[in-house]
Amino acid sequence: MFGAGNTVNVSGTLDASSGSGSAINNNDGINTYNIQEGAVLKGRLVSNGDYLPILNFDQEVDKSYTYTTEGNWTVNFSGGRPFAYSDNVAVALTTENSETADEMLFARTRSLHDSLQRNSGAKQSAWADVYNHASERASNPAEPTMKAYRANSNGISIGEPLVFGGQAVDIIFNRQRTNLRIGSDSQTLNNQSVKLGLMLKELAPAKGLRLAASGFIGRNTYDGVRSNVVGNLSETGITTLSSHYSTTDMTLGLAADYKTQLSKTFLFEGAVEGAYVKEHFAAYAEGAAITWNARQISQSSGGLSVGLVYQPQKSLSYHLRVGAQSRTVNQGAEASYSVDSSTVSTSQSVRSEVYYDAEIGAVYQNDNGLNFSASLGGFRSDYKVTGKTAHFRMNWVF
Repeated sequence: MFGAGNTVNVSGTLDASSGSGSAINNNDGINTYNIQEGAVLKGRLVSNGDYLPILNFDQEVDKSYTYTTEGNWTVNFSGGRPFAYSDNVAVALTTENSETADEMLFARTRSLHDSLQRNSGAKQSAWADVYNHASERASNPAEPTMKAYRANSNGISIGEPLVFGGQAVDIIFNRQRTNLRIGSDSQTLNNQSVKLGLMLKELAPAKGLRLAASGFIGRNTYDGVRSNVVGNLSETGITTLSSHYSTTDMTLGLAADYKTQLSKTFLFEGAVEGAYVKEHFAAYAEGAAITWNARQISQSSGGLSVGLVYQPQKSLSYHLRVGAQSRTVNQGAEASYSVDSSTVSTSQSVRSEVYYDAEIGAVYQNDNGLNFSASLGGFRSDYKVTGKTAHFRMNWVF
């Protein structure tokens, strides 16, 4: 465009992807280009000379954008949306990958400690516990940073009970895989977690009371894909960003449960538990120009459950439990990414959440030393997270 002081509103498609031309070419003076919702730019965005023409991106806030310019520009995104502009690259990313990190950390921690609690009574016998944890969250207009998601996890814990100096200890290996889909699959994250730890059992000698403490160290790997990123240097105006990174974590837990006989066939059981977990994210790249900066998340949680056990015979019992758990993000609600020397910081508004759950299950204890248990459960939170759980446990004595 020649001349100065002009305003151009773009709401359709400017396509210069097939040749050497430009989708926008500012040749003279300071002009303003308003890139409106629904606009698609395919090709170069060029500013000639020492002028600073203006690019205003007034587009959907629930999409990610990465625009590459040439020459000197003044770049703005509408509504005060955080963005980075450096070395002629303008980036405005949605932050669901960082906003859901604490929820996925809680889900892994909760699944692990549920697995430990089921096996805190194992004696001198190896055990294996297989579980599934599926959850989803509806979008919440009151909390715009919280996007809908679907997550599915499968895990296994394997324990070997030992005795050191009269203290009962389980050496435990845990592995879990999680598949996370955010929005309309606009972001996907596949996570694999491996942990090794100890569970100290029989810390409370009182009748009917069991107290156990645990500690784990772990490593997590993530593969992420961000689809439908709006940009100008592809033939379609849409590109994809990918990432691969790893984290380390440390988990501490304490759990107690109590059982008392109510009648010949009914027992009451109650349990309390608490956990503290910290995960360290090293800096990692997303695409060629974007770097997510190092981050640490620490989170504490606690829960209470009560239940009724029906035992019609010595080898078989059924149970019904209800409970509640709360979690609090102590550190790491903030995340940031950089494009060269320009940094964007984001912060989630929700730092605590309460979950309510219920479970039914059965335990069978065979006289030959092989024991089984299984359960199905469901949960919901005060921030529209719902889900289902299932487990199958096997404990054998050689």
